[in-house]
Amino acid sequence: MIFILGILDILAAFILVLEFILTKYFPNEIVLVAGLYLIFKGIPFLMGGDIASIFDVFAGSVFILATFITLPTVLFLITTFILVQKGFFSLVGSDE
Repeated sequence: MIFILGILDILAAFILVLEFILTKYFPNEIVLVAGLYLIFKGIPFLMGGDIASIFDVFAGSVFILATFITLPTVLFLITTFILVQKGFFSLVGSDE
């Protein structure tokens, strides 16, 4: 399961990069769904005591904001880096 969540985190980072590059042409619905996924994934783990899930909620919030306003480049870079890092560590650390 952790392996799949890691792949989905990396996919979400890819979606954010596409949103950043193709802002006017990339469907906001995809970005919104990815943001909601990250928030809904992060909240249960956060309530279970996983501090790293704060980043999921943060990233999901960035995704949702990105559908409405233009965000600074540094915010996109930080969020993408965090998601790729979490995804990579999930892939490396999973026993599947």
